[in-house]
Amino acid sequence: MKGRALGYQISGAKMLILFAIFAITNWYLIVISNCLIISPFLHN
Repeated sequence: MKGRALGYQISGAKMLILFAIFAITNWYLIVISNCLIISPFLHN
């Protein structure tokens, strides 16, 4: 029973890490795309 609980904790931690990585990369892509969209307006 204890081993199963530990397994759930490990899989939960993996999911959390994957979600964090996904969220960070998503935010990073949004920032880059926003910079690319805004930069032509800043140069003019």
